[in-house]
Amino acid sequence: MTSKLNIAGAELLLAILPVTLKINAVITATQAENDLRRIMQTRVGLGEYSFGQHANKESLNS
Repeated sequence: MTSKLNIAGAELLLAILPVTLKINAVITATQAENDLRRIMQTRVGLGEYSFGQHANKESLNS
């Protein structure tokens, strides 16, 4: 009986694992995207980059 429960538990874990991994991948990608956006906004604010609506005066004059 115990071995059947162990097998059932292992099968359940194997069924859940891919879903868990996909959720973690999405969370990680979202966090990385947010981090990159925050870094770029900081650098735009410092005038290191200028693109789109964030163009600074120096890039407009050149």
